[in-house]
Amino acid sequence: MNEFLSIFITWQFLVLCIGIAAVTFVFRTIIEFVILDNPRMPGNRTSKFWRDVVLVILPILLGATFAIVDTSFPYPAVISESYSKFLFSSSAGLLSPTLYRVIKALLWKNTTVVNDRPAPFYFPTDPNVQVIDPVTQTDPITGLVQSVIVNIKPPTADDVNKEPSEPSEPFEPKV
Repeated sequence: MNEFLSIFITWQFLVLCIGIAAVTFVFRTIIEFVILDNPRMPGNRTSKFWRDVVLVILPILLGATFAIVDTSFPYPAVISESYSKFLFSSSAGLLSPTLYRVIKALLWKNTTVVNDRPAPFYFPTDPNVQVIDPVTQTDPITGLVQSVIVNIKPPTADDVNKEPSEPSEPFEPKV
């Protein structure tokens, strides 16, 4: 692996990217809640300026600001000058949304969600056991029948007196 690429696959770069993504997320959430969802304030969250300018530039500016403000971050040994720290942090900001999506996809792919809740309709094999649906407090079959009966509409006079209409196309079964 070449030296340039090895700088960007270090724990420092990954931590900086995830940190910038987290700060961007917090900033975005606060701004969208306080300003963009407020009907008294101008702008909205679907604004082209907000989506295509601010949210794209914000992580880069946060990375650059981090390089200027924080002097104690353990940069890789090759990066010693202030301008190289500035470029390293800015590029971490530039790649932070992409790296966040990659890490999130890897986590979702490699983990499973455990559902501890029981199934809503459980039919035991023993006929003497009565099952009660926790939501409707009735037997599941009774609840299903009641919901079907409630949704049945009686025919109206128009339905009874209506003449049958001819189908627009003759019915031909497809084989």
